Amino acid sequence: MSQMQQAWIDFCEELKGSVDYVFADDQVTESPIDEAEGVRHVVRSLVKACLATFENADPRLPELAWFHPSKMGLDNPDALYQSAPIDLVHDYEFSGNIGSVAYLGIALMSMKWGTGDFEFVRNIHVSELGADENGNFTVTLSSQPDPGTTGRPWFQLPAKRTSLLVRQFFSDWESESLAALSLRCLSEDPPASRITPEQLASKLRSVAAEVNRVPPFWNSYYREHIDRGEVNSFEHIEPTPPEDVGSLGGATDQAYAECWYDISPGQALLIEVEVPDCVYWNVQLGDIWGQSTDWVNRQSSLNAGQAVLDNGTLRVVVSEADPGYNNWLDLGGCTQGQILFRWNQANVIPKPVARLLAIEDLPAAMPGSEAVLTADARSAADARSAALARRRRAALTRFRR
Repeated sequence: MSQMQQAWIDFCEELKGSVDYVFADDQVTESPIDEAEGVRHVVRSLVKACLATFENADPRLPELAWFHPSKMGLDNPDALYQSAPIDLVHDYEFSGNIGSVAYLGIALMSMKWGTGDFEFVRNIHVSELGADENGNFTVTLSSQPDPGTTGRPWFQLPAKRTSLLVRQFFSDWESESLAALSLRCLSEDPPASRITPEQLASKLRSVAAEVNRVPPFWNSYYREHIDRGEVNSFEHIEPTPPEDVGSLGGATDQAYAECWYDISPGQALLIEVEVPDCVYWNVQLGDIWGQSTDWVNRQSSLNAGQAVLDNGTLRVVVSEADPGYNNWLDLGGCTQGQILFRWNQANVIPKPVARLLAIEDLPAAMPGSEAVLTADARSAADARSAALARRRRAALTRFRR
């Protein structure tokens, strides 16, 4: 048997038990569909690990590639995520146009999902890029001091291997233009384009280890809400964000509010919150595995450009059946999972108030006609259908699909 055959057999053996946690006796699955989604989460993690390990792993040929669907750790429905490996023993040119997205976040950070082994090297604020009046910029990332001869921003950073992570958050999916970004290693050292048997075996081991580690990590992390009694309630939210938000890959200039939801048919969770002054905010649903639920074809998320407020108050209805309100989050058959708010650069961190109600009790709890999609049932169905069609077009356009 060849070395490569043995490496492949070892890889398959290491992956065999990667779905065992999905079928554990203490798992919170309620149906075969939940189990199927758990296995799909493992497969998605396998795809993501393979792409990052085999196709975009050379820091001398970095690809600032977007990844979709990442479907882990409650990925943001409003986002375009991009990542590239870099090794700051080399110099890099980072350039492009900042576009008009609601939030553009740029971070240098190591990302070892599921281990808690995250290290933020530096956040780069858009204002530091030195963009011209048209939004164009060019900066240098280097471990060397600024020679003072380039005439452009220079970021001196530790000489270590890390990743460049870009978050682009869209509030208006249809009109905001994405940032067009490029990353180039300035090293003249020619990279190897082919893979050796030893490298292949090592990468296969790395992929298997990530797939065995990451999906159960997120499931376990979100299930802790149940253990702490944080179900259909945000009472646990503190007025200041935790200092370790970056240890889970979160944006360090962003506060979060999340809880577990458990909503039966015929029920609705009404959430009310005063929206703070902030650069960007959203609310979304996720399943028991930490996957964002279908936000392309269903209204399972809302943001400042999509929701209707009542004098600064956001009222969101979470239910299976469509109650006919603008601010409805569609469970899509997922009766348990996560609700997550993001508040980006907010002046205060609000605490949402959640109430579990019968569907028929919603009208008395929803003041103001602005909450109603439309008074006529047929028109409401048409309005919802049109909104979902626009949502799908805008989402797929974002990813050039």
